[in-house]
Amino acid sequence: MKCPLTQVTQLIYDLRENYAIFCSAVIYPVVPKDVVMLRLIPTAGHSIADVDYTVKAFKEIKRKVDNDEYPHEMADFSKKQ
Repeated sequence: MKCPLTQVTQLIYDLRENYAIFCSAVIYPVVPKDVVMLRLIPTAGHSIADVDYTVKAFKEIKRKVDNDEYPHEMADFSKKQ
């Protein structure tokens, strides 16, 4: 996915806090400078329902990215929102 790093940081925060999905970002130099890859680590403990939930969550996240819903500037997560 192509997305500025500031938006990716907030996307990952959104996944963790609002969807209970932990993933990490893979950035340059592992991937080209304008590309970000999200890494999930599925285990045998995950069910098909977990996979379905994750796919649904990522579709929602993709919609948010496409609609430019993540701020282009870093949010201050130290303050209660």
